Amino acid sequence: EELTTALSSRLFTRNQYSIRLVSYPADILALLQDGESPFDAAIIWPRLKDGQSGINSCLQMKSLEELAAIPILVLSQSKDKAILEAFYGAGADIVVCEPFDAQLLSLQIGAISRMKRSYNEQLRIAYETAGLRSSLVNAFDSVREGMIISTARFEPIVANQAAYRMLGVAAGDIDSLIHLFEQFIPLAENFDKKSPQSELSLFLTRKDGRKLESALRLTRILGQGGILIGYAFSITDRTELEQLSAKLLQAGRTSSLSLLCAATCRSLLDASTLGPPTAPLDLLDRTLARESLGASLSGTVTFLLELLDTVLDHKTEIKVSVNSSAYVPIKPSDIFLIMGEMLLSAIDFAGSAGEISLTTEDADDRQTIYLGIAAISGRVTEPDSSDRLAQILRGDLSSDLSSHSSHISFGIRAAQAICDRYGCDIEMKRSGSATLKLRVALPLQQQPGSNRND
Repeated sequence: EELTTALSSRLFTRNQYSIRLVSYPADILALLQDGESPFDAAIIWPRLKDGQSGINSCLQMKSLEELAAIPILVLSQSKDKAILEAFYGAGADIVVCEPFDAQLLSLQIGAISRMKRSYNEQLRIAYETAGLRSSLVNAFDSVREGMIISTARFEPIVANQAAYRMLGVAAGDIDSLIHLFEQFIPLAENFDKKSPQSELSLFLTRKDGRKLESALRLTRILGQGGILIGYAFSITDRTELEQLSAKLLQAGRTSSLSLLCAATCRSLLDASTLGPPTAPLDLLDRTLARESLGASLSGTVTFLLELLDTVLDHKTEIKVSVNSSAYVPIKPSDIFLIMGEMLLSAIDFAGSAGEISLTTEDADDRQTIYLGIAAISGRVTEPDSSDRLAQILRGDLSSDLSSHSSHISFGIRAAQAICDRYGCDIEMKRSGSATLKLRVALPLQQQPGSNRND
């Protein structure tokens, strides 16, 4: 045994191979603690020096992650088939039986060493590929568009978070993704195959059955020699684009309306001041401060909606149910601004094709009336909480207010500032990303010229 071990060791050394001998069970633990350079193979005898079977040592090596890839060479003095099968079943790579042929043993040693080095190279490439794939997936996840990469036979390989979200699929649910991806295939097959990229507008069916209005862009992925190896599918939520377009149109129309109102105010102020008015905001505040308390809710709503109709997107539906006789002890300009800011905030949340409802409800004490505004979002996909553009489209500008000072406040904050003068609080409640509810309790007042008992 010692002579055979010495001869095999020389064969390894001659061919620049490094081996480790396992003579005792403790030698396996020593391999884990070995600080030398990696070795090529381990030699195990059928019977260790302490009398234990070498089969147990094979099983132990293959059960350890750090040693599982190390080739095992067993030098057996027996040709018993059951023993040989037991060693191969325990994980031995090669079992060599007596008589040992030096040349054959050298070739077998070279074979298992090359096999290990090839395995290590494949493992290295696999690690690098996995790292590259992980980096690509991270890059895909940072893209706002939904992206799906498929093979040339339209088999999905990888998708980013936006694609899962747009299709209403839980992240990582590849089975549902493959099922929904089938609706892409007929469309993709009809694309112009001579063009490197094509685009089509369509409604995609989500997992929950809802329809997503989208723009689907298909890009062919070519390998070496121009061979088609796959496709890249990019999905854009068109409702988001429509909301952005409507918001920009609304901003432009509002700017023009603001200038028109400012020109009207200047004309009126010219007649009440000596010379051209200066410090217009202060002058407007002083003018509005002279207003008397008392305003009709229905009259205010009618004027507000007629004004907003000139600037809002026609797809935004607003339903109104207001007590026609409700009269509040609040300045007309203040109740107009409160309702206007609340309504515009709800419109921003609902987006294009959203639904808005404005209602009033009398309190039990008959001295208070609740003004409520509810918004149902027209978007199908859940917004990404980390996506700043999605937050802006829904009217969330809170993180930008600190860096942009202005004399004019807006939104719920501006409405609440006015409510503070009358001891009122605006209540806000959100149900996920689909519904927004706003409510404020306003004091009631008997309308001049009316009988309270009517």
